[in-house]
Amino acid sequence: MTDNFTVAATPQAHAADIEFFVRRGMTKGYQLLSLAAPPVYAVFALTRYGRSHLSVNRLLRATWIGGSVGIVGGGAFEYARSAYSNPEKVRIRRIHCTYDTSSIRADDHSTIGGILFAVLTPALFWKRASSINCMHLSCNHSCLFR
Repeated sequence: MTDNFTVAATPQAHAADIEFFVRRGMTKGYQLLSLAAPPVYAVFALTRYGRSHLSVNRLLRATWIGGSVGIVGGGAFEYARSAYSNPEKVRIRRIHCTYDTSSIRADDHSTIGGILFAVLTPALFWKRASSINCMHLSCNHSCLFR
């Protein structure tokens, strides 16, 4: 009876490990590309179009578009990596990642920083940001009718 439970639990455990890594990959992808997209966009815009095409609004847009691409790309990468790997190796990777305190601390700091700057960025650039970048509750919808 115990052997049947172990055999039946293995695909469920592997599916849980895959879900863990997909969520983690989405988080890491968002962190990486939302940080890398604005400088890459700034260099691209300056070299291709000149200084006249560089604005705060476009940098903010590059940040959230880069983050969105990072979410999709990171999740897809981790799904492909984890779903087609040996379940034992995936389990070992999950245990290692679960107890990696430096990675957990970095995730916590990025979450805190993301929340802080999600509030501070529209406050600092209130007049320069367009309605697509104004997605917070204190907006009063006045930015939608500019």
